[in-house]
Amino acid sequence: MTVLIAVFAIVAALVALYRADHNRREVFRRLEALEHLQRRHSETVKGLSAGAVSQGEQVVRLEQELRRLKERLTGIASRESSGEMFEQAIRMAQRGVSRDDIMQTCGLSLVEADLVILLHRQNSQD
Repeated sequence: MTVLIAVFAIVAALVALYRADHNRREVFRRLEALEHLQRRHSETVKGLSAGAVSQGEQVVRLEQELRRLKERLTGIASRESSGEMFEQAIRMAQRGVSRDDIMQTCGLSLVEADLVILLHRQNSQD
């Protein structure tokens, strides 16, 4: 009978060892799958990070271009308003308005107002 109990204990121990080994293999299989998944996620994050950096650089370039365009637009608007002031000064000079009135109305300097009047007189003599 003791032999039977001993055999039964050995069989139970072997079954327990088999289950433990089976569980160990399953844990390692899951660990490998998780490591593979972690590598894939890491590669995805690296790709997204590189894309985000690229997008950030593109945004900076676009902001710089926008700033340059705004400056150009401001310059063009300024030149247009200067041109309009000179056109108004010429019309005033053609009507015989005084230099002081032209300077004050159009925001021209003394030299600019004198030049407009001089050119007007030169054109009217032609």
